[in-house]
Amino acid sequence: MSSVGARGKEPRSIPHRLGVGMVLAVLVLGLAASPASAALLGWAVGEGGTILHTSNGGGTWGPQVSGTGSDLFGAEFVDALNGWAVGESRIIRHTSNGGATWEPQASGTGVPLIGVEFVDALNGWAVGGDSVIVHTSDGGGTWGPQFKNPDFLLHGVEFVDALSGWAVGESGTILHTSNGGGTGGGTWAPQVSGTTFGLNGVEFVDALNGWAMGEGGTILHTIDGGGTWGPQVSGTGLPLLGVEFVDALNGWAVGGFGGTSTILHTSNGGTTWTPQASGTSAPLLGVEFVDALNGWAVGEGGTILHTSNGGATWAPQASGTTALLRGVEFVSTPSQAIPEPGTLTLVGFGLVSCFAAARLKRKHGLRQR
Repeated sequence: MSSVGARGKEPRSIPHRLGVGMVLAVLVLGLAASPASAALLGWAVGEGGTILHTSNGGGTWGPQVSGTGSDLFGAEFVDALNGWAVGESRIIRHTSNGGATWEPQASGTGVPLIGVEFVDALNGWAVGGDSVIVHTSDGGGTWGPQFKNPDFLLHGVEFVDALSGWAVGESGTILHTSNGGGTGGGTWAPQVSGTTFGLNGVEFVDALNGWAMGEGGTILHTIDGGGTWGPQVSGTGLPLLGVEFVDALNGWAVGGFGGTSTILHTSNGGTTWTPQASGTSAPLLGVEFVDALNGWAVGEGGTILHTSNGGATWAPQASGTTALLRGVEFVSTPSQAIPEPGTLTLVGFGLVSCFAAARLKRKHGLRQR
């Protein structure tokens, strides 16, 4: 779930949502919580400091007080309580209570921040203007620089664990780290993208398989962690602004320009991409799926779309705003989860969501088949 903000992924995808509290990881054959049956908690962020929240999968959306009037470009939640939003004027906002209150964090930079990514409640990264990459290892209590280059912007960032990450941006830029980015710069290295088009979002489902997408309908794919990147045929020339994969096969990309929107879907890892009917002309800037069926996309004019069938049909949800929405995040709570047979899950104590378990499995190779 990684999507660009000033364009407005990011997202992302969090992918990787581990709850708070003591967690006992137990491999249980035959039990898996169904995201569709759980209470789906979501947030959407956008212009003018807009933060919207839903506790019922988007059946109803209501505003939260962000404490800023500046545009927010991206958001990330690791569980039902802990989240971050980034935006203009070096803004980082953090909540530890699901958005009931949002507090500022000092980013340590003077440039806009466009993308944000956390792998747990402590370790996170934000990227933006001047190719800034800042990192925290204490949940945002302190942020420190890892990389900076005033020649270009970074739009999206993705990590599969606390060490392996990628950042993408202008002019086909792809950066990679295998040590969490280190401190003081020098541990992010460029990868050859093969394009000069700006890249707006990046998504990995494990340490090898990833996608980046951006201007001119560009979609790039790697099967070796970015050692080599190759193009995929998107079938559109429109900018692609957000990307989401739920496994190595099933993914979506959203975008648009002016009065045109686009949603693309693949069920074969991007070998082929096919358009889906969005039902709106509003460009879409962010996309999020909790499984292969249930997803949301957000965009201009307060647009929020939802699908419960993998995008075969998309329906609008009432956002209550006309603000441009740039990012969307969902987690789920376990209280209403219903077991499903034949799969592998993580069972724990504390605020651990069934969606968290699914995301954690994807990030660390424990995939449902």
